[in-house]
Amino acid sequence: AYAIGKIFTQKLCSYINKEYSDFSYKTLIPCNLFGKYDNFDLETGHLLPNIINKIHNAKLNKENKVTIWGDGSVKREFMYVNDLIDCIYYSIENFSQMPEIMNVGVGKDCSVLDYYNIIAKSFEWEGSFNFDMTKPVGQKQKLVSLKKLNNFGWESKISLQNAIDETINYYIESYKYGL
Repeated sequence: AYAIGKIFTQKLCSYINKEYSDFSYKTLIPCNLFGKYDNFDLETGHLLPNIINKIHNAKLNKENKVTIWGDGSVKREFMYVNDLIDCIYYSIENFSQMPEIMNVGVGKDCSVLDYYNIIAKSFEWEGSFNFDMTKPVGQKQKLVSLKKLNNFGWESKISLQNAIDETINYYIESYKYGL
């Protein structure tokens, strides 16, 4: 559904540009995003906020096991939402040089297991992981091409570790006050 929505939006913008010369729409297509105000719910939340919630709960409840869907080997690219905001401002300031359609990402991906380990380390949680092979694993890798973005002159500024730590700090503060 996400992919179809992105394609539809890009095609609509392209159509409007062709039909109405007064308009100049351009499309940014971001990779997976995370950050403050994300959905941390264990049932409906996205991957990284869900991991933050799971590890936090395990630490609070002194549990030494957390379950990962599948074998943890699939890879995903995540970008901190503040980086996307920076890219949007850069794109507005350099609109005439911006391609009509462009992916936005960090150019690196990690396995799901890597994300669990990074977040566990941030929480100083020293438990281990169970792998639930009855759950879906998903596509092996999702990494966007950044050729146009690199030529455009923008790159991600916030490291994955700093972005995760900022998100965890927000989550913990919100958790204290009833997320």
